[in-house]
Amino acid sequence: MSLAIRNLVQDRTRLFLSVAGVALATMLVLLLNGFVTGFNEQLSTYADHTPGSVVVLQNGGRNLLVSTSLIPPDARETALAVDGVAEAVPVLLRTTILELDGQRRAVYLVGYDPAQGGGPWKLTAGREPLAADEIVLDRVLASRHQLGVGSSVTVLGRAFTVSGLSDETTSWMLSLAFLNKGTAEALFLTPGATSFLLVTPSPGTTPEVARDRLRQLPGIGAELKSTSPGSTRRDTSRTATTSVRPSPKRLVTALTSSVGDSAPPVSASVEAFMRSSCERRWPGRGARCGPPAGRPRAR
Repeated sequence: MSLAIRNLVQDRTRLFLSVAGVALATMLVLLLNGFVTGFNEQLSTYADHTPGSVVVLQNGGRNLLVSTSLIPPDARETALAVDGVAEAVPVLLRTTILELDGQRRAVYLVGYDPAQGGGPWKLTAGREPLAADEIVLDRVLASRHQLGVGSSVTVLGRAFTVSGLSDETTSWMLSLAFLNKGTAEALFLTPGATSFLLVTPSPGTTPEVARDRLRQLPGIGAELKSTSPGSTRRDTSRTATTSVRPSPKRLVTALTSSVGDSAPPVSASVEAFMRSSCERRWPGRGARCGPPAGRPRAR
């Protein structure tokens, strides 16, 4: 131990740079982890505030706000005929770009039926869009461009009047905007189109059972909102978060390697520690750190 300490302190400048480099690398890993977690929390906001516990979507779709989905026109009637389905709310979602004050703003348009749900859950001003030429904008987006209730905006070449301002509907990447589903169909030139169904199971039917029954229908898929990213998001958020959470060995290796050649004492100490830890866990493996071939790693 004394030899290791002497090796570390014999060049204090190099020791300081090594410690500072490892600290910086750790900070960057934590920052990235927080960024991914926050991104997925924002991504799930819409799904977390919509009705139902099951999402019907296009086969192969996995995400409410990222993947493109278009289900058959009769999907709602077909889903409502399934035993255990009480309600199926159709929504039409599409990303577009708005030109506001000479700036391009990414907006996720949500076409919905105000009588059924799937629209803004918190209005700070105005009301939901009832007429064909009305739209609800996010409060933060509107304030950045001095827009309010009664203002006019152009979406895909068509003029709309702002009928309301919503809260909790923005992220660093894009904002949500809400309009009548029939208007969205005409705007996207897709009459009768539906992206997703927000399904509420009947009393006595679990979401898992409803999902499995819906999956048997041709041409559509079904996911639980609680396990699908955005809120079909949650499996993906765990995967994305896990992708920046490597095993302790890989994390230490990444941190020490990021310091570069300025940290040989630290790298050597870490390597010796990992080697001894590996030997204690898998005796006789030597430099081949890890379980024997054919033996699964402990989770």
